[in-house]
Amino acid sequence: MSLVLVHPETLPRGLEFKTCGKGPALGKMGMVFGRSQTVFLGDYQIHIDDFLQGALYVLTNTDLLEGDARLRFVEVVKKLQIVPGYNVERDLDCKRLG
Repeated sequence: MSLVLVHPETLPRGLEFKTCGKGPALGKMGMVFGRSQTVFLGDYQIHIDDFLQGALYVLTNTDLLEGDARLRFVEVVKKLQIVPGYNVERDLDCKRLG
């Protein structure tokens, strides 16, 4: 599954945002990597630690504007809870945020 970014100011148009579940995956050029710790943004592979550090930077680096999207995002994150994961039929201990 992936998310295609559609905001008119996002370039290139149709940029794909993706993260995958557990287990190794075969990436471009035959490289093997752990999917659960990788975020894909177009052709870029970003370790989740770096991605979250970037998200924190975006949230905290500038003054808030009226109607700032960051405030809506923080409210959504505050409401997240640990829920059963998508693969509970294979792994009963599987968890995710939802």
